[in-house]
Amino acid sequence: MAEDDFGVRRQLDYTIDFTTADPIDDADHWDGARGGKYLMDGIGGEMERCRLNNDIPIIRYADILLMRAEALFRLNSGSAEALTLVNQVRTRNGNNPVAAFTRLTEADLLAERGREFAWEGWRRNDLIRFNNLMIRETS
Repeated sequence: MAEDDFGVRRQLDYTIDFTTADPIDDADHWDGARGGKYLMDGIGGEMERCRLNNDIPIIRYADILLMRAEALFRLNSGSAEALTLVNQVRTRNGNNPVAAFTRLTEADLLAERGREFAWEGWRRNDLIRFNNLMIRETS
């Protein structure tokens, strides 16, 4: 249970309902699926009690590692250092252990960036850089 914007205590509703006439405009931030990567306002916790809403990363160490890995990979697709850097980011999380890559491909690198930086606004830039976003020219 948590308080909404009007001070009413209510259970978050994780159901997705697109049957109403206007499901997007009729929904508020308590409705539907959401990413829980960072503390959300109104949920509570020590950070909110201390007024520490510093939950917007400017740049993360994982991004530095993956940028270096990408540069090394583009210079030499068989780079052992690039593989090591991607695996360092990929396997660091003990809550959800995954297998390390044995070799690195461009698709693996793009997919790992997508997983690592979900909800951080980098996906479109990555897709353009990896030439995976179809950009249509208008005449």
